Amino acid sequence: MDAALDKTIGKMFHLMDSVEKACTETVKVHEKIDLQIDVIAGRALATHEDTGNTQPIAKVWYKYKEIGKTQHLRGQDVSFNLSCSIRDLDLDSSGKVHVEIKHRRSGHHLTRESQLGYVEITTLDLQRLIHPHYPVERWFRLVDGCGRVHLRLTVLRSSRGQSSVLFKNPAQQFPSSFRIGRQVNLPVTIYASSFAGNVLWLAGESGQDMLYRVYSISLAKVNEIFGSVYQNWNTNYKQAQKIFAKDDTATMRPTLVDWMVSYLYKSPEWYRPTKADEMPTIGRDNIDNVRDFFELLNFGFREGKPRFFTYVMSDTTLNFSETSKGIRDFLSKHAVHSQRNEQVRYSGEFHIEPLDPLAAEHRVVFDNNSGTYAPDPALLPKVAAVMEANLPGLQVEALARDDPKLVQYTKAVSTAQKLYTAI
Repeated sequence: MDAALDKTIGKMFHLMDSVEKACTETVKVHEKIDLQIDVIAGRALATHEDTGNTQPIAKVWYKYKEIGKTQHLRGQDVSFNLSCSIRDLDLDSSGKVHVEIKHRRSGHHLTRESQLGYVEITTLDLQRLIHPHYPVERWFRLVDGCGRVHLRLTVLRSSRGQSSVLFKNPAQQFPSSFRIGRQVNLPVTIYASSFAGNVLWLAGESGQDMLYRVYSISLAKVNEIFGSVYQNWNTNYKQAQKIFAKDDTATMRPTLVDWMVSYLYKSPEWYRPTKADEMPTIGRDNIDNVRDFFELLNFGFREGKPRFFTYVMSDTTLNFSETSKGIRDFLSKHAVHSQRNEQVRYSGEFHIEPLDPLAAEHRVVFDNNSGTYAPDPALLPKVAAVMEANLPGLQVEALARDDPKLVQYTKAVSTAQKLYTAI
């Protein structure tokens, strides 16, 4: 491990120590509170492609105990009107308030629930969010899902009185240096495949909800910035030859890619899965600003580990999904994200820096790491220009795949993944 990488990892652990120290010092002022949680409404919740509807239910958990839930409702925009409370919530504990939104699926004589997304609020989050004198209301973006949930947090009682020493103003819940960016209305579609999630689970690579998500963000000004420049498939890459070549070597591979597209993105007329649960769940929402974009991806983290994403930029969209070694690499192929188009505007991988969800500022690092299309690294500034034009205030760093700085970032992500696994 070189000196720069060692310094990066050292900073991460120093930050974790600082956060823990800050929590400990704050708790000395207020130890316990009574907290009321109101789950008011849900917005832009995901739908099932086969049925075109959703039947959401809201549940609230604290320390692995269910403290409240609603009946099953219908629709993407619903009013939950769920109220529950936690007595003597210990701010010095590691307990978390977990609000999850689930969808009831019926079929094959079975009724079961699948997760549409969740919101997790730690004691540190509570210290940033709640205020002793008035309720705090906010729309939270669902993690590992699509849509938002409207929560109200009210302090009913504090063990040391109604002091504002502990509780920060809601406007200060994010550092002042965090770039929120100008308000935009950027449509995003999220496809969540249970079939692909089950394949990952069998391979030991699945997340807790057993879903694999693919994102498609609508983009403007791509044609204006790229002009007439496209990236053709790489004729020197053997794997690409198996997909795009006109001879017999591509006889079976295109069918396999089309099959993957049908399971991850859509169900074309020529093929429809036989089971409803194999159809991807579709969520449609909007990205409001830069902070909202980072929240959509949980600041590049899933289950405590930083992640890489493969992407393909077309004339109108940015399609991407999480990638890693194994089955996830197979599911996140650029030929799948391009839906087997021989030309794309650009392709590669991206991740979020720094490797710390609590950092004051974040940036997205895009590269040209795509063997399928082998895009010209000289065009990376155009990728950055497109993203900055669509999300004003977004900080983008565009690096070639062999750039020493990107190599350093990749090492840091890989090392952090191993460290989080060990912890």
